[in-house]
Amino acid sequence: TRKSQNAITEARGSTPPLNMILDTDIFLPFATVGAGATYPTLSAALADGKKYIVVKEGEYTEPERVIISASGTQIYGYGAVFNQVNYSGECFLLAANRILIKGIKGKGNHIGCSDLGLGAIFQNFGDDNRLEDVEIENSTGFGVFGSGRRVVITKSRFVNVGTSESEIKFASAAIHLTGGADGARIEDNYFTGWNQAVGLWNGVNDCVVTRNECKDNLAYIGTLGDPVPRSNFEDYGARFGNRGN
Repeated sequence: TRKSQNAITEARGSTPPLNMILDTDIFLPFATVGAGATYPTLSAALADGKKYIVVKEGEYTEPERVIISASGTQIYGYGAVFNQVNYSGECFLLAANRILIKGIKGKGNHIGCSDLGLGAIFQNFGDDNRLEDVEIENSTGFGVFGSGRRVVITKSRFVNVGTSESEIKFASAAIHLTGGADGARIEDNYFTGWNQAVGLWNGVNDCVVTRNECKDNLAYIGTLGDPVPRSNFEDYGARFGNRGN
């Protein structure tokens, strides 16, 4: 069956939002999450081995972090809001390859996070993963952190809602990629309220950061005793030579 805007309708028997279009050329059996659906939580659908998932509009609080461990998983959730409050680690762990997450909103308030990556909405350690049309809201910690190669983060919105200087100081970056995260594409996103929008750590090579909009990011002096003020976009490794970013 060819790619079709009606594919989700056929899969779950109801009309999806008009902008929800499957990124696949074959018909797939989608599982549904939400009130009155097959699975009450996203974690339950993933634990049952489902790889193609539509999360219905609504607000969700998962009982624990959501671990995506199957390569090729696709999750669509326009209007789905995940309230993951006071976690000390990540809300969503992308631990496999070729994962697509499209349309969901992740909200968190990560207490006790640090520059070492504790406290992120998305931790990405797989290759060729994609976040598209997602919204990330946090007060401390990171929006996206990880070392997976060739990640694409696009058409997404990153909002920091911290209300104090000390809180936002620990929101080191909306996106922080660490050594090994080569070939990333970060494009057409919006960042506001963070200490820093995008940070490419030492050992991150051949990345493209383009067509992003930044507003009111605060550029506090770095945490953990780092005396260097932050900026919207930083290529940390550039001090050691050309990284191709």
